[in-house]
Amino acid sequence: MIRLQAKKPINVRVGGNIQQLREERHYTQEELSEKIGVTPNHLSAIERGVSGISLELLEKLWASGQAPWKVWD
Repeated sequence: MIRLQAKKPINVRVGGNIQQLREERHYTQEELSEKIGVTPNHLSAIERGVSGISLELLEKLWASGQAPWKVWD
């Protein structure tokens, strides 16, 4: 039996903010995932809060101009 883990609130909040920022800048998941070097499926999992974001990936978001401090609000 596969047991699913509950989403962590921090992952849901940060992922939702990343999705909102991406949409405000009119990027598709495919476009942003290419800029930061992940698959669209991985970016989708982060935005849905299923997967947490690493500091390394967060740094790539900052470098691409896609992650102002709002990510943490």
